[in-house]
Amino acid sequence: MMRSVVLTFFLLVIGLTAKCQDRFIEKKDLKAEWQMFTGESYQAFSEDESVKTIYFSVNAKSYNGDHLVLTSNSPFSIMLNGSLILDRSQHATLSIDSLSNIASTSVLFFAIHQEQTISLSDLVTSIQTKAAVNPSRKVETPAFKKETFVRDFVITIVLILFIFLISTIHLNPRLSSEYFSVNKIFSLRDYDDDDQLYSRLTSGNILFYFFTSIVLAFYIVVIGQFIEFGISSIKINGYLNGLLTWLRLSAIIFGFLFAKMIIIYLAASLFGVRDISGFHFFNFTRLLLVSVGILALIIAVYYILRGQQNGFYFFWYEFVLWILGGWIILLFLKLTNRVQHSVFHLFSYICATEIIPFLLIVKVLNE
Repeated sequence: MMRSVVLTFFLLVIGLTAKCQDRFIEKKDLKAEWQMFTGESYQAFSEDESVKTIYFSVNAKSYNGDHLVLTSNSPFSIMLNGSLILDRSQHATLSIDSLSNIASTSVLFFAIHQEQTISLSDLVTSIQTKAAVNPSRKVETPAFKKETFVRDFVITIVLILFIFLISTIHLNPRLSSEYFSVNKIFSLRDYDDDDQLYSRLTSGNILFYFFTSIVLAFYIVVIGQFIEFGISSIKINGYLNGLLTWLRLSAIIFGFLFAKMIIIYLAASLFGVRDISGFHFFNFTRLLLVSVGILALIIAVYYILRGQQNGFYFFWYEFVLWILGGWIILLFLKLTNRVQHSVFHLFSYICATEIIPFLLIVKVLNE
């Protein structure tokens, strides 16, 4: 009890000091993040329901130096990660950094409660940043907006990807037809394929590995602007910064693909199924390229058309995990037609090359 009282007093002092000495500019309106608890799960907030408590989360790492500002005509109470930090107030300006230090975590989960039914038009929840105030002259708010440079970034990368795609198809028409064959992704019998495509590390294959990397990096960067965990650290704060972030992430994914290829070849040798290693990695790259390419086009068009619903991006963020999970099942079915070993032997091989890496990816994307 004493800890809650001290904490509340500390946050009030911070809020009052900030309010008196600083001018704030809104950085993000959190209303799109509001959720309500239906008794079974959290769902998007709806004014059609009589809701007196709303929930939302904030990643402190994404808002260093910023403040959480809440105002309402009716008194409200605030709980942070299950602890009451403010009771029956109509205005609060709380330092994100201080909240993170107190909670000892960067993931801040808030519950806002009012005795009256909560209304979108009344309760204000936003992330605001300080603006330096010079008493001798009027402060002008920069007209530069995040949406502008992110949209420029998206349009630029889409054009680059289309140019790269057309050039790659023109240089490698036969290999391109293999990589973009949707039917062969789901085909369980690929005996008519040329094994040279699988086993040889040609310049054409390397080109497609690189193309897969830049498409996946673009997909992650765009979704990272709307996700508050996992890849939320991939926030861009300018057009050039966006390009550099995309290139760095592309290089990391490109390295990951080569690391996965090495793991597959080593595991295949260890399990005595070396002849399927090229087939395995080729089909993995083909699935990743086609599926993520389609998803990247979907979110790019949605964003260019000014789509801002976080739930939309979160759905496609989770959908990638379903694709990777489905790939494990598909690979097992494909390899049973090519491998003469026992099912347990094949499962052990897939566990080493796919299941364990998949679980690591799930952990990283959901932290």
